[in-house]
Amino acid sequence: MSPTAATATLNDLIEVTRDGQRFYEEATDKIEDETLRALFLRLIESRRALIEELSTFVASLGDTPAVGGTVGGTLRTLYGELRAGLAADRSAGFVVQLEDAEDHLIHAFEHAIASDPEPRVREILARHFPKVRAMHDEMRNLKRNLTE
Repeated sequence: MSPTAATATLNDLIEVTRDGQRFYEEATDKIEDETLRALFLRLIESRRALIEELSTFVASLGDTPAVGGTVGGTLRTLYGELRAGLAADRSAGFVVQLEDAEDHLIHAFEHAIASDPEPRVREILARHFPKVRAMHDEMRNLKRNLTE
């Protein structure tokens, strides 16, 4: 994987991670449940740390880290906010939509890992994948508990 391909892969992950971070921030502002708010704030910080490390690595490869999100992520956030707002239980509605955002991030990581990246990129992805999986699993389990 050339530095350009490596940074493109990492910048894609930065953007997808930032999409979810922004959605968590929107949800945090719109829910009243303090337990969920605390969870969302913790996940925002996890995503912020991931973005920071991936951005630092992209810069170390001599490229410019992504600074925005994706158009698809913006649309998913708007759609998620609309669906959550229409749900009988607004907090549960946000959890369902945020779990979808976690699905999107974990699939992006799996795709990046499967693309057979260069060893330095593979190492950073392998180091962060367990954290990404844990965030996903936490939201998946919360979704199951709230929707059963």
